[in-house]
Amino acid sequence: MNKRKFFQNKKGEVFILLALVILLYLMLLSTTIYNVTQIPYVDPAPEQDQTNNYIENAISALYDLVDVALNEYSHGIEETTVRANFVENVKTIENYLDEHNLLSTFTVNETSFSITNSSKSENPVYISFECSISISIISINQRFEANLEIKVSYYLEISEILGTENYIYCYSIKQGIEFPLSDCQVTISPTTTVTNIGDGSYMADLQTGQLIKVVFNNNILLWKEI
Repeated sequence: MNKRKFFQNKKGEVFILLALVILLYLMLLSTTIYNVTQIPYVDPAPEQDQTNNYIENAISALYDLVDVALNEYSHGIEETTVRANFVENVKTIENYLDEHNLLSTFTVNETSFSITNSSKSENPVYISFECSISISIISINQRFEANLEIKVSYYLEISEILGTENYIYCYSIKQGIEFPLSDCQVTISPTTTVTNIGDGSYMADLQTGQLIKVVFNNNILLWKEI
C-alpha cells in the first residue's frame, strides 16, 4: 500500500470515529436537557390542576345551593329555615373537599344573609339572594382564600303597554351579569296562549286581571299580577 493511500484511510477512520463521538455526545446532551426540563412539570401539574378543579367545583356548588335556597323561599318556606338549610348544605361542600385531602373552611356570614321577593304587583317581580361567605381551601401545593359576596336574583317582567302580542321577559342577574332564560315554564290565568321566542322573551296577549306564573328550570317560582 502506498503511503498516501495509507494516510487517506487513516484520516477516514479518524473522521468516522470523531463523528461517532460527536453523535454520542449530542445524544447524551439531548437526553440530559430533556430530563432537566421535564422534572419540574410532569408531577406537580396534574395535582395542581386537580386542586383547581375542586376549587372551581366547590364555588359552582355554592351557586347551586343558592338556587336551592331561592327554590325553598319561593315555595313559602320561612327565611330562618331557608338560612339554616343553606348553612347546613354548605357544610357538605367542606366534607366533600376534606374527603379529597383538601382542608377547607366555609364560613357563612349569617348577618349578611338576605333573601327577599317583591310583591306580585311590581314590574318586574323578583326574588333575590345575598350572602357573604369566607372560603379557605388548603392543599399540599397551594392555599386558596377568598371572601365571596354572592348576589343572585331572578326576574319576571312584562311590557309596559298591555294588549295583543305583548312580551314577558324572564332573566336572572348573577354577580351583576344578566342572563336571559329561555327554558322557563310560563302560564297565564285565565288561560292564554304563550309563545316562547327563545331569547328569554315570551309572547302573549296581556290584559288587566291576569295572573302570570313562571317556573324557572331550577323550580324557582315567581308570580305576577296584572
